[in-house]
This record gives sequence, C-alpha cells and structure tokens, in this order.
Amino acid sequence: MAWEWVAPVATGITGIVGTAFTWWAGHQGRRHAERVAQDAATSALARDREARRAAAYVDLLTVVVSNTDELTRITSSLMDPDEEEGKLVELRDEYIAVMGKAGVYGSGPIHDLLSLWGKCRGRLISAHVALREAIEGDPDGEHADLREKRRTERRELRDIAIAVRRRMTKEHA
Repeated sequence: MAWEWVAPVATGITGIVGTAFTWWAGHQGRRHAERVAQDAATSALARDREARRAAAYVDLLTVVVSNTDELTRITSSLMDPDEEEGKLVELRDEYIAVMGKAGVYGSGPIHDLLSLWGKCRGRLISAHVALREAIEGDPDGEHADLREKRRTERRELRDIAIAVRRRMTKEHA
C-alpha cells in the first residue's frame, strides 16, 4: 500500500517532462528557422547592395573617363566660347551626378579619389579660362606659364582618373 502512489506520480512526472522537452525542442526549431530566414534575407540584401554598388561603380567610372576625355579635348584648344560653355555645363552636371553616386555607393578611398579628381577638374577649368582671358587680352603673348599649368592639370586629371579606375577594379576584383 505504501508504494501504490509511485506509479501514477511517475507517470505524471514523465508526461510533464515529456511535454516540456517537446515544447523546448519545438521552440529551438522555431528559433533556428527564424535565424535561417533572417540570414537568407540579410544575404539577399547584401547581394542586392553589392549589385547596386557594382552598377554604380560602372556608371562612376564611365563618367570619370568620359568627363576626363572631354575636358582634355576642350582644354587642348580654344573653341567657340558659347560651345565651350555648353559643354562645360554638361560636364558639370555629369560631375554632380557622379559625386552623388560616390557619396551613396563609394568606399572611403573612392570618395577621396573622386574628391581629388573634382578639385583637379576645377583647377583645369580655371587654368583654361585664365589662358583664354589672357589670350583675349593679349593675343600676341606667349602665355607659356598658363599653357604649362593647363597641361600639368590635364596630366594630373588623367592620372587621377587612372587611379580611380584601378581602385574600383581592386575593390571589385
């Protein structure tokens, strides 16, 4: 008689323990499924972000190269001032767009290189305008120092464009 209570109590405890372990295993399974889903979503976001960044880098590089080439062409000779002004406005608009994309998608080094490229671009345009004004003021003058400054800025602009291309290639190799 003294041991009659043991079987029902053991059965009850076994049922409670079994239910607790079943709940705990289900809870662990749900947490694992949530982590897997979260990791998949994070991975998809990272892939999308990387794809957008790669596309932006292609756009950035295209604008840097075309803008550099066009500025080199414009500043290699003196063209009609109105035509030149129109081209420079177009190039400025492209430059503004490229700097916006660089701010969103560019890494620190890319942003720094593009800032340097932008400053050099501005110096080249200033040197070109100064040479134009000097020639208009004194058509017979040599203006060798202004021509050399313009040449130096063109070279530096091309060198920075090459550095931008190399950095972008390195980041996405």
